[in-house]
Amino acid sequence: MSREIIVFGLFAKLALLYTGTIWFPRFASPALTATLGWGTVVSGLIGVFCSAMIYHDTRRDFWHLRWSGLKFLGTTALLGTATVLLTSSAASLPGSVLAILAGLTSVFGLLKLATELPIFHSIQVEDYSPLHKTALLLSGPFGLLHRVRVALGLIGGVALPVMLFVQLSVTGSAPILAVQTAAILLLCLAGELIERRLFFTAVQPVQMPGGVPS
Repeated sequence: MSREIIVFGLFAKLALLYTGTIWFPRFASPALTATLGWGTVVSGLIGVFCSAMIYHDTRRDFWHLRWSGLKFLGTTALLGTATVLLTSSAASLPGSVLAILAGLTSVFGLLKLATELPIFHSIQVEDYSPLHKTALLLSGPFGLLHRVRVALGLIGGVALPVMLFVQLSVTGSAPILAVQTAAILLLCLAGELIERRLFFTAVQPVQMPGGVPS
């Protein structure tokens, strides 16, 4: 936990300084602005990694770094790109830039779903391992919620960005750009919030019921 606090504290300070150089460019050189920008990005990614490691250290299979790391970084990439897409459309950036952002959003949305679905391979192996029990929960008691999460991810993170990418690539503009970009971000956010709830509710402890907690 201390690593995460330190890194995110550094991230917040760098982000504040970087924002200041953007708002008041006469007080900072382009080199300093670029350095602060990259420092913000790197410290943010390290902070996300530290967050994933907090859950990895609990030794619960569903929170292993191979699951939590991809999920946390995937959420960062997806929501970050969707947010930039929305703000860029509000700033009336060129259609070519918006098309690239829409394409990246769809790629990240697809990859994010691809990191979540392999858990269901554990259903085929009836070894009653923690991952097997998690897969049963996601397909049974939490099945409806998980299907809603996948639907939100497919619509907001894949289908709508692809449609927007095609529109911008062909015509250079979109008739309801603000509505489309807002819908993409809101649907992606809703899907990620559900995914994170399932991340906490479907995890299974390592020890048997009644065992001595570590």
